[in-house]
Amino acid sequence: MDENHRPGEETGTELTAAEAEAEASPAEPADEPAAPRTPDESMSRRTFLLWAAGISVGFTALASGWMVYEAVLPPGRSVEGKTKVGPLAIAKLDELEEGVPVLLEYGDDVVFVAKQPDGSALVFDAACPHVGCKLSWNEAADEFECPCHDSGFHPDGTLAYGPAGRDMIVAVHEIDDDGNVVVSGFEG
Repeated sequence: MDENHRPGEETGTELTAAEAEAEASPAEPADEPAAPRTPDESMSRRTFLLWAAGISVGFTALASGWMVYEAVLPPGRSVEGKTKVGPLAIAKLDELEEGVPVLLEYGDDVVFVAKQPDGSALVFDAACPHVGCKLSWNEAADEFECPCHDSGFHPDGTLAYGPAGRDMIVAVHEIDDDGNVVVSGFEG
C-alpha cells in the first residue's frame, strides 16, 4: 500500500466499519481542556455540597484553633513581659481598705495594691510568676490564686502552694507626699 492510497479507494474494496467511522469523524486530541463555564451555568449539587463542607470544616478548624490558643497561652504582656512606663500614681493610700488587695492598672499591666496596718502598701504584679496567667484574690481563703495551674500565694506575696516555684513579682513603689501609691516598675 503506498502513501497516497486510502483503504477502499480505486481498489473497489469496501471500508470496514471502524475505518468508516474514523473517516466520518476526525480524531480530537485527548488533552484538550474542557470549555470554560459561562456565568449563567449553575453549580452542580455535588460541587455546592463539597464547597459548603470545605468552608464549614475550615471555619470549625479556625474557631477550634483560636480557642486552643486562648486557653493554652497566657494573657498578652507588654514588651519583655513588663510595662515600660515611668513612675505612675495609681491609687490614694487613704482610699484603700486595709488588708484587701485591689486590682489596678499600671500601663499595660495590672497590679494588686494592698494597704498594710502600718500605713505602708504592698504592690504586686497580678501576673502569676509561673506562666503569666492573671491572678485573682480569694477573700474567703485569704490568698491570691492562679486559675491556670492552681498556684496560691499568701497575702504578702510569698508562694503557698502550686507549680509557680517563686513568690509574686513585687512592684517598685513609694508613697509620695500627697499619699499616692506611685509605681515605677517591677523588681527582677
